[in-house]
Amino acid sequence: MLTAIGLALAGRAGARLSTAWGMPASRDRLLRLVRALPDPPVGEITVLGVDDFAVKRGHHYGTVLIDCATRQVVDVLVGRDAAPLTACCRNIRLRR
Repeated sequence: MLTAIGLALAGRAGARLSTAWGMPASRDRLLRLVRALPDPPVGEITVLGVDDFAVKRGHHYGTVLIDCATRQVVDVLVGRDAAPLTACCRNIRLRR
């Protein structure tokens, strides 16, 4: 039940609701429960979108992989180099 509350409301709002329902939990506990959930399985991907972004301009970069058909994030990689992207794409099932 706390995990469902954490997914729906997270942080402070989830802590208030869980207390009102007689299951007191801190906002940190709810967030830990959400973070502990396994990643949902990624099915077959028909169109893979790749984009890089700057977390802090000039210092920290990331690459996001998106299933364009379902608009779901598949993975987020640290950096914007080709090597991690190539390794990640080998593990993804693409429907041809």
